[in-house]
Amino acid sequence: MPAGPLERGRRLSRKSGRRGHGGHGRDGADRHERNAPRPQPSHGRSRSTLERSDGFRRGPLTKVAPEGTDTSAAARSFARPSRAGQDVIFLYGYHTVREALRSSRRKVLKLRATEAAAARLGEEIAAKSVAVEIVPAEEIARRLPPDAVHQGVLLEARPLESIDISEIPPDGLVIVLDQVTDPHNVGAIVRTAAAFGVDAIVTTERHSPDFSGALGKAASGGLEHVPIAAVTNLARALAELGEMGYLRVGLDASGSEP
Repeated sequence: MPAGPLERGRRLSRKSGRRGHGGHGRDGADRHERNAPRPQPSHGRSRSTLERSDGFRRGPLTKVAPEGTDTSAAARSFARPSRAGQDVIFLYGYHTVREALRSSRRKVLKLRATEAAAARLGEEIAAKSVAVEIVPAEEIARRLPPDAVHQGVLLEARPLESIDISEIPPDGLVIVLDQVTDPHNVGAIVRTAAAFGVDAIVTTERHSPDFSGALGKAASGGLEHVPIAAVTNLARALAELGEMGYLRVGLDASGSEP
C-alpha cells in the first residue's frame, strides 16, 4: 500500500522542524568552514595530537588507502550498518548532527568534525559532553560514499528506539509508508513530517532503508522530532490504528480516482 496520511479530529500542534541551506564544496565542507580562520598549533606539541584550549582534540591523521585499494565496501558498511541488532549508526550533515546533539532521546558516542564545524556546534557539544576529534574534511569524506555532503561533521550514535503503535496519540496525524525504499525520499518525508507536526511515521521493518546515513542527511534533523514505528505487519498496524479511531486514507499516484 502506498504512503498516505491518516487523521482524526484535531491535529496536535508541534514545533516545526527547520531546514537550512548552504553552499558546499566538493569536499563536503560548506562556505562557513572554508572561510573560517584555522587556529595555529601551540609550541612544543605534536601537530597530529594537538590539544586545543577550547577542549577539542585534533586526532591523528589517518592515511588514505593507497591508490587502487577498493574502499567501496568499507564506505557502504560505515554509512549503512546492518539493521538486525545494529547498535551504532552514523549521521552526517550540519543540521542532522546539530539536532541529534540537541535531542535528549539520542545517545551520542563520538563526533568527528573539522575545526570550523566544531566551532559552529560548540554550544551543542558542550551541552552533550560528547567526545570530539578534530579532523580534516578529507578524513570525513574518506569514510563516506563519494556523493555524501557531510559539511564537516560525522556523528557516531545509537539508533533511536522504535515506538509501539499504542504509543501514538489517538487524535493525531500519522504517515504510513509501505515499502518506500529510497533513503532520500524517506528522508524528505521525515523532514516534511517534522515541519507539519506529524505525530508518527509507521514503516515496515523489512523493505525500508536504515534511519541513518543518506536518509538522516535528507531528513535534516527531522529524525529527532518525529517518532518512528517500525512494524513487522503493516496490515495489522493499520487495523490497530483503525481501532484507535483513525480514518485511514491511501494515496496512489496511479489511482483511477482523484
